[in-house]
Amino acid sequence: KSITIHKGSADGVEPGMAVITNEGVVGVISGVARNFSQVLLVVDPQSLVYSYAQRSRARGAVRGRSDGGCNLEYVPRDADVRVGDALLTSGLGGVYPRGLLVGSVSEVQREPYGMFQRVEVKPAVDFSSLEEVFVILERRELPESTEFSTESEDLWSVQQPAAPGTAPAPAPATTPRQAGPVSPPNAASAPASPPEEGD
Repeated sequence: KSITIHKGSADGVEPGMAVITNEGVVGVISGVARNFSQVLLVVDPQSLVYSYAQRSRARGAVRGRSDGGCNLEYVPRDADVRVGDALLTSGLGGVYPRGLLVGSVSEVQREPYGMFQRVEVKPAVDFSSLEEVFVILERRELPESTEFSTESEDLWSVQQPAAPGTAPAPAPATTPRQAGPVSPPNAASAPASPPEEGD
């Protein structure tokens, strides 16, 4: 799942930059053209966001699901994770700064076997009503291409729409939700197109 935004290399956007809204994490820039960029959403199965529970500091990785939801993976069976826990980016992996809201725990299942819990996550961002996003203008680290499925769409090239509409005037960037007194990163706003389903 991905969206196209009306900002590209001409605006300083590069692959590997984090994309957010006032609500939380949207995804990461995965492909760039001169005036457009493609964003891999956190709800895509190819997306992996290293996160931690704000209350207990339990750690895991939020991965998207094909149904548009997310799971918190690699959470040990004895970790303290509860429904309603806020999940924030840990800063590991090099893509997202620490302390951005990813979502909240919606369900926890502890199976009688296995090393990890099954934790479902409700994303912080409502992707069905996404209109404008902020790109953090700091290129960190894009995951290796081998981490992306070869069966999915080509995330490294962005096709320019045949008849793009006029982009609305960007609104001033605001401080994302963070854990603790962290200074807001440099960000640029961009209008977003509706999410696209992968092949």
